This record gives sequence, structure tokens and C-alpha cells, in this order.
Amino acid sequence: MRRSKAGHIEPNYLSLADMMAALFAIFIIAYFMNNYRGLIQKAEFEAGRIKDTYELRENLLFESGSAKIKKEGISTLVSLGEDSLKMNPRYKNGDVIVLVQGFTDDRKINTRDFPSNWELSSKRAVNVVKILIDEGVLDSNRVAAAGFGQYYPEYSNENEEGRALNRRIRFTLVEKEVLKIK
Repeated sequence: MRRSKAGHIEPNYLSLADMMAALFAIFIIAYFMNNYRGLIQKAEFEAGRIKDTYELRENLLFESGSAKIKKEGISTLVSLGEDSLKMNPRYKNGDVIVLVQGFTDDRKINTRDFPSNWELSSKRAVNVVKILIDEGVLDSNRVAAAGFGQYYPEYSNENEEGRALNRRIRFTLVEKEVLKIK
């Protein structure tokens, strides 16, 4: 409420444009909350350069101990690629590539397909890259994959919650000059 020049209390009214902007903001927030549960976006500064990073939790894309991407994971990757990675101004101007990085928790794995967490994290990263290329989201010469296994945890591996947070796929926009590529 506000006071008029005469001292009377007047209600505050939102303009139609203000209401539409507020509704649009609510819609965008709801859309991202619904479609990107488990997505974390970061913007970090490293050596004077901005480094855009997006992360998806393992359970959005893979079953435990598997590198096969779930069907719903494919649509999540395509949406992330189309809505965030491909639309990023740094990607659009051609100065960066998308580095897809796989991480696991510290629980040992030793299967025929994955003798260690390095193989599992690497295969997951490669499979994500293949989807992004095959679905026409990213150009094959603008994306790379790397597996880090259980190394570089961001959370404690002492409990299940921390281990679950460490199982992730990270997308980092890296400047080509940093990688010494043209």
C-alpha cells in the first residue's frame, strides 16, 4: 500500500507487463526444476577466465554400475545441450569446446566391462558425447570426453549421500586456446 498526495492509502497495482514477467519467471523456474532435477550450474573464474560448468547426477542418466544411458537420460541430455550448452554465448562464438567429464564414488568396481572406476567413468563420458553428437546437439569437433574415476571427489565418500553426489557427469566449456587447439 502507498499513500496518495492527499494522504489516502491506495493499493499497489501491478501492471499487466509486471504480472506477465512474474508469471514467465515462475514458468521458467518450474520448467528447470521439473526438467533438470540434479542439474547444477556453476560459473567459476580460473586464471582470469570464466569457466561455465554444468553437472548432472549419475541417477539421471545411468543405472548403478552401468554406462548405458537411460531413455529418460537421453531427453535430459538433449534438453541440457539445446537449452544451456548450445545457447551459451561462448559456445556460439566458437571459442570453446564442451569437455564432458565422468566421475564415480570410491566404491571398488571390478566387472568384465569395467575393471575399475576409470573405465566406468570414461565410458559414461564417451557415451554422453556420442548422444550429444548423434542427436545433432553438438558438433563432433566441439566436444571431448574424459574419465576421472573416483579421483577428485567434491563430497565425502564416508556416507551414501556424499558418494551419490560424487557420481556425476560434468560439462565444462573450455577455451580452445587453453587446450592448444584451433
